[in-house]
Amino acid sequence: MNDIIEKSREIITSYDGPKVRIMEVCGTHTHEIFRLGIRSLLPENIDLISGPGCPVCVTPVGFIDEALYLALEKNCLITTFGDLIKVPGTEMNLAGARAKGGNIRPVYSPDDAVEIAKENPDTQVVFLSVGFETTTPSSCLAVKKAQKLGLKNFSILTANKSMPNAYLKLKGSADAFIYPGHVNAITGNAVCKKLKEEGLFDESRKRPINLYPKAIGVITAPNSAAIKDILFNLKRRYPIADICVFYSAVQGDNAPKELLNAFNIAQTYPLDTLLIGRGGGSSEDLSAFNDETLVRAVAQSKMPVIACVGHEIDSTLVDFVADKRASTPSNAAEKAVPER
Repeated sequence: MNDIIEKSREIITSYDGPKVRIMEVCGTHTHEIFRLGIRSLLPENIDLISGPGCPVCVTPVGFIDEALYLALEKNCLITTFGDLIKVPGTEMNLAGARAKGGNIRPVYSPDDAVEIAKENPDTQVVFLSVGFETTTPSSCLAVKKAQKLGLKNFSILTANKSMPNAYLKLKGSADAFIYPGHVNAITGNAVCKKLKEEGLFDESRKRPINLYPKAIGVITAPNSAAIKDILFNLKRRYPIADICVFYSAVQGDNAPKELLNAFNIAQTYPLDTLLIGRGGGSSEDLSAFNDETLVRAVAQSKMPVIACVGHEIDSTLVDFVADKRASTPSNAAEKAVPER
């Protein structure tokens, strides 16, 4: 790995071609470029430009106004990602509408909105769909699921955007774009295809989560934001459950082996539910959760597993075979216990 890093550094720093302007269009990429000091490694003839970033940041006022109308005038239950609540409309934001009695409910995924619609058949539930190509499919799948369930009270209000249109508008301002791609762009899809053909991704084999557990297991890194968030939410929402933590590296060359070892140890405990995951990171950071041996172990777990790897837009093979997928570690804790 060190040889690869040094070779990459050599290629970058020795570039002596024409001036190149590279634009990243993902907020997470912007954050990681800054955090890792990548700009300091680049020669003067390579410019990194921050592009559109988070779709929430470019949500039009009119979209928020439509959501406000549905909440306050049509009495719809509005479901939305939390970071959309404070985006301003013409007169107020969604937080203001909630203060006026509007039914505004934050969710972690479109799938959560479908579940809310299922639980409230007499209320029109609207999911506010924002995002680029990488997040739009999850909204489409939510509509498909609602249709399959026969729900007549679920709909989406869309502000989804297509990055090619942004590219056309930005033509001339950048020579190349760094686009947020799926993890499979790094790992390839051979293993994914094989596991799918074996039926390991089938919903029919997945088990329900016991919402009144006596013991919950957690596999993640020590001293991480993930374990702090999980423990905080579990203890706040359901303090009577015993919590067993199995620490492991979650990235790096040894991570797959450590995760598998922690998982096998957890299988020897009388747990009702097992959480496995980590916070966000790059595709390479999350790659341990694509390890085939670990994925097969998760699929054969004695107890139901909730996977919480990365952010909502991240997907790993562990997510696909787990009994339940959560968008974040905090969301995993919430899915493991009853609502307060």
